[in-house]
Amino acid sequence: MGTLAIGTDVPLSIQKAFYELKKEGHLLFICTGRPYEYASQFFQQYVDGFIASNGRYVIYRNKVL
Repeated sequence: MGTLAIGTDVPLSIQKAFYELKKEGHLLFICTGRPYEYASQFFQQYVDGFIASNGRYVIYRNKVL
């Protein structure tokens, strides 16, 4: 996938970091040049939204903005 995923896996260290940030009340977004459909396969369970397709597609809590 890229920087946050190795192949099709999100490393445990990244999962833990996401958990800690969420626990502190942060909203988490993945910003990527890739399409939402691709990125969401890896990160949907960890984040609040996506900025995908080089900023052309923004999703917040499963709604397109």
